Amino acid sequence: MSGNSIRKEIRGFITQRLSSGSPVYVDWIVHEFVSTKSAIFGPDAEFYRVCAFREVGREMKSVVGKYDVDADDDEQDHIPGIGDVSRAYPIIRCGKRMIALIEDCTDLELLKRSDELQAMARGCARHARSLRRYVSSRKTRAAA
Repeated sequence: MSGNSIRKEIRGFITQRLSSGSPVYVDWIVHEFVSTKSAIFGPDAEFYRVCAFREVGREMKSVVGKYDVDADDDEQDHIPGIGDVSRAYPIIRCGKRMIALIEDCTDLELLKRSDELQAMARGCARHARSLRRYVSSRKTRAAA
C-alpha cells in the first residue's frame, strides 16, 4: 500500500466522520484508523503495528495539514459559491485539536482561524520580500 493510497483512505475516513456530524479528534485519527486494519497476527505482529502507527501518523499529518492551509488544491473541500471557505477547519476546543465542520465552529473559533490566516499572509509576504532582497543582492554582487 502506497502513501497516496493511505492518504486517500485517511481523507475518506475523516470525510465519513465529518459527514456523520462528528468532529474528528486529530489525536485519535491514527488509533481509530489503524484499528480498522488490526488483523495483524504472528510473532512479528507488534513490529508491524509499531510500523503501521508510525507510517499512518506521518500520512495523517499530511492529510490534516490540508485542513491547516488555504491551498488551491483539489484535495481542499470548499463550499461552492463562497470562494475559499472550507467545509471543515482544524480548531482547538477544550484543549483538544479537532477538525470540525464549519457550521459546528463557533464565531470565535472561525475568527481565530481568520487571524491565523492573516498572520500567515504577513509571514509569507515578509518571506517574499526577503527572497527578492536576496536575489537583488546576488545580482549586485555578481555585477561587482
